[in-house]
Amino acid sequence: MNHNRGFTLVEVLAAILILAIILPVFFQFFIFSQERTSDSQEKLVALNIAQKVLEQIKEDARTAEDEAQEAASPYWEVTHPSSSVSYPKTYDFTIQNHHVRVEVDKEVKEQPRLHMVKVSIFGRNGKLNSTVKGLVEI
Repeated sequence: MNHNRGFTLVEVLAAILILAIILPVFFQFFIFSQERTSDSQEKLVALNIAQKVLEQIKEDARTAEDEAQEAASPYWEVTHPSSSVSYPKTYDFTIQNHHVRVEVDKEVKEQPRLHMVKVSIFGRNGKLNSTVKGLVEI
């Protein structure tokens, strides 16, 4: 009796068919994972930029020489609330290829000179990536 231990053509075709069905599912998983990782990384960068801008605004508001002077910031220019400024005020600019929008709202009722500031970061596609809010004394 001849006992050859090789694979038959039917077995090889069945194995190829099974691989052809399973491999695309795995590739889709890897592609999806890469897209989510990229999105998360972009949102983290946007969050860091928003926090940096908000901290810079707070620092600039703190170091303004006197209340009537505008805060000297590369990001924004808000005059003291006693002047005739209408709120909310919006400022747009770009940092590291991200569109930044700073919105300064009117004073908080309980605290004079305290304004809610919202920093929004938009990605290259115009999609909102991150928003940070904070109270700033102007």
